[in-house]
Amino acid sequence: MKANGIELLMQFYSLPTLPYDLANTSAFFTLSHLLKLLSESNPGVAMVAVVNDVNKLLLVVKPLLESENPGSDLAQYIDISG
Repeated sequence: MKANGIELLMQFYSLPTLPYDLANTSAFFTLSHLLKLLSESNPGVAMVAVVNDVNKLLLVVKPLLESENPGSDLAQYIDISG
């Protein structure tokens, strides 16, 4: 807890290179169990870390959430030409 353990775990969970099936692995089970233990030992620190991480992620998607575009903001990233 003193070395920002929960913050480090939260950073790991938001890595863009995580496999799509991470939730089905023993590594995920072990990390989630560790996060649970850390959260139980000091819930205040855990909540602050989670809320801070969620706020950072919301800032990233804020342009999409506040978009006034009548079309799709994501269509430019989709290639349906095959």
